[in-house]
Amino acid sequence: MIHQHILNFLGSIVGWIILWIILPNGILIFTQQSLETLTFKEIILFIVALLGLTGYLPMALVGIARSLRDMLSKGGS
Repeated sequence: MIHQHILNFLGSIVGWIILWIILPNGILIFTQQSLETLTFKEIILFIVALLGLTGYLPMALVGIARSLRDMLSKGGS
C-alpha cells in the first residue's frame, strides 16, 4: 500500500518537473499561434507530464513494461 503512494508521489514530481521544463516553450508556441515549431519530443514530454500530474504515470509505465515482456516472450518461443 505504501509503495503505491510513493510511486504516485514520484510520478507527480516527474510530471511537475517535465511541465516546468516545457512550459516556457509551450507558452511561446500558443501565444504566437504557431504550431509549426512544436516538436515530437515536446508532445511526448507533455503526455508524460500529463500522466504524471494525473497519477497515471506508474500504471502506464507498468503497462508498457508488461507489453514489452509479453512481446519478447512470444517472440522467443
